[in-house]
Amino acid sequence: MYLAALPEGQLATITEIAEQFNIPRNHLMKVVHQLGKLGYVTTLRGPKGGICLKKDPSDILLSTLVKDFEVRLDPINCDTPPCPMNGGCELKHAMLKAQQAFLNALDNYTVASLVKNPGKLVDVVRIE
Repeated sequence: MYLAALPEGQLATITEIAEQFNIPRNHLMKVVHQLGKLGYVTTLRGPKGGICLKKDPSDILLSTLVKDFEVRLDPINCDTPPCPMNGGCELKHAMLKAQQAFLNALDNYTVASLVKNPGKLVDVVRIE
């Protein structure tokens, strides 16, 4: 959302984002690296480097982002360790249904829809 709110062509740095949102820099570097591998951001090295969105924010569905970014979406694992109620319980089925409803709801949102008023967002997070 932060990158989507930036004026077109403006780059952000990992340090800037880490400080703005109080995120450990090392953790953010891993997140940005993964977003780059997935094709969501472009990273430019060097003194004038930074990161920016590679895709148009209106083309980034939140459901796709979650599915791409999360290694595992299983709400529960009945096999490890083996659950004694496995086979006679419907909890996993209910949780999978709830998870699908969650992802379906996220289908209605893009990154752009979350920053409908970038000017206001820029003021709130002090983007310069």
